[in-house]
Amino acid sequence: MKPVNVPKFVPAVEKPISAPVEKTVYGPDAANVMIGFRFPGAGTDDAIKLELLDMILSNSAAGMIDLNLTKKQKTLKAGSGCYILKDYSVELLFGTPKEGQTLQEVRDLLLGQIEAIKRGEFEDWLIPAIINDFKLKQVKAFEDNDARADAFVESFVLGISWDTYIAKLDRMSKVTKQDIVDFTNANFKDNYVIVYKETGKDTSIKKIAKSKLTKLDMNRDMESEMLKQVKASSVNEIEPVYVNFEKDISVSNLKSNIPLYYVQNKENKTFSMYYVFDMGSNNDKKLPYAIDYLKFIGTDKISSEDLSKKFYGLGCEFNVFNSQDEVYVKLSGLSDNFVQGVELFEDLLANAKPDETAWKNFVDDEMKSRADAKQNMQYVFSYLIGYGIYGPHNPMNDILPEKDLKAMTATEAVGIIKSLLGYKHRVLFYGDMPMADLTKVLNEKHNVPATLKDVPAERVYEQQATDKNVIYWAHFDTPQSQIILLNRGAKGFNVDLNPTLRLFNEYFGGSMNSVIFQEMREARSLAYTAISYYQSPDKNSDHYYSLSYIATQYDKMQTAIDAFIELMDAMPVSDNAFNLAKDGLVKQIRTDRTTRDDILWKYEDYKKIGVKEDLNKAIYEKAPNMTIEDLKKFQAEYLTGKPHTFLIIGDRKQLPLKMLKKYGKVKEVKIETLFGY
Repeated sequence: MKPVNVPKFVPAVEKPISAPVEKTVYGPDAANVMIGFRFPGAGTDDAIKLELLDMILSNSAAGMIDLNLTKKQKTLKAGSGCYILKDYSVELLFGTPKEGQTLQEVRDLLLGQIEAIKRGEFEDWLIPAIINDFKLKQVKAFEDNDARADAFVESFVLGISWDTYIAKLDRMSKVTKQDIVDFTNANFKDNYVIVYKETGKDTSIKKIAKSKLTKLDMNRDMESEMLKQVKASSVNEIEPVYVNFEKDISVSNLKSNIPLYYVQNKENKTFSMYYVFDMGSNNDKKLPYAIDYLKFIGTDKISSEDLSKKFYGLGCEFNVFNSQDEVYVKLSGLSDNFVQGVELFEDLLANAKPDETAWKNFVDDEMKSRADAKQNMQYVFSYLIGYGIYGPHNPMNDILPEKDLKAMTATEAVGIIKSLLGYKHRVLFYGDMPMADLTKVLNEKHNVPATLKDVPAERVYEQQATDKNVIYWAHFDTPQSQIILLNRGAKGFNVDLNPTLRLFNEYFGGSMNSVIFQEMREARSLAYTAISYYQSPDKNSDHYYSLSYIATQYDKMQTAIDAFIELMDAMPVSDNAFNLAKDGLVKQIRTDRTTRDDILWKYEDYKKIGVKEDLNKAIYEKAPNMTIEDLKKFQAEYLTGKPHTFLIIGDRKQLPLKMLKKYGKVKEVKIETLFGY
């Protein structure tokens, strides 16, 4: 192709907003509010100030919204975000109300933070801290090649020269507190659009007549001239690189026989450290609530708000994570401030101070979040999947009952937090501090007893056998159905099976070129999204699963289900598509790199399935010699003729329940049963 001159982009001139534009929309999800202010586009001084202002409002730690609304539990959720585009930019404020709170009250709280900035009610150290935060985020982002490439693309798309693009933080560092105060007063008035999202049914939806669809014959073995040219082009192959845990991870013990797994950061002066515990909600139903409560309290020496400011000023970040079988607390940030960060981190874990008011607000918000979850279709569907895999009593809905949570006190929650470091755990560290120095710091600062306790026993939930077809459905007011077909396979991870499984998924359901995507979407127009794959267990106590998903209109459900079963019993065979899948899988492995703290987490994941060598190595070595016959044998053994658990979410008035009986016993699962409350 020959290059041509592209006309200069001239953005449309939009009418000024002189008074609030209010709109109300309806849907089944929880109520929330969003406010938007329009600004000039990329490359302008206003865009630079807007990005800085947005971080003053909310930076997930020490912004006005973070401290005044989130920390003080004034709303259920609140935040801000800015989008810098070529024509215009936008500043968004958003919030979700607490129980009994109106959207108008949330609006006023959000706009109140703008008014506080107009009055200069933010601390002088905040802007320099934000600049450092931007620099840290840029350093971390540019560790990844995708982020580096995206920076070039963004510079081009926004029409900003590269020199100007990379000098943005230098320009931002020259902005003063008074500049922000003046900018906010000049630009934030009644010139906004506000959308109230209420819970309810949208009666304004208009429908159009459905067109007749004709099945297409797929031309998988045909190639365009352009494709032939691309395939014939010469490319220097990239050689794969595999993780070698013995070489890549250094291992030693801290005091109290705590394992330390260490990967050195040779790229920059940042760190990430994790205290990992093999316990979660399956071990103690109260644990996740105590862990989450930690974000709202301080110690006997420092308040929660001041603690957040301190961490942010140091360029450090403190996070907590909990799941059914694992808890970890994370500290990350600038290496120069590692010791100070650890001291704050350890002081909080050891000396957290109960706050009964914060605990009561936390419990009230948890009850509101539980109620809101029932109004979210994706939550409902995920709980239905848990029901389909484990049955009525499962790790999704076996949670602490409302009466037990309300009976808990702040003192009890803090007691759980303080007891955490008394259990066996390990430390994962990625950073530039030498291991010997790190060991010395942690042996001095890590507040643990001489002997650590075993973690509490874990409640075990058995994944149910799929011995016959059964259909579980749940009601949700939605314009189309969502369907999953499940079949439980063998227990425990099979290293020998993995190469064939990976290639089968790539060919059958793992990409836009896959059989499922081509047949279900492209050829038969049954859905926008359709996927199917054979899923490996995450740990050896779990099973393999075949999983097929489609979102489709109610009148297409029978056709979609029949098509899924037909394809799982006997997939179309195309040598061209198979070779593309095989080549694509090999290329993925050639370019895949596990680096930095991902090495530590890959090691953690592999421990759960008893694997010590990078799985990509066997795939890379075996895939080139595999044939389509290997995939046909895999399908015959693991998919063909197997019974399924059908999981369906949809509107009871539109679901074809009589039709579904042809596949097996049909059972409605009430929302209360799914959630356990």
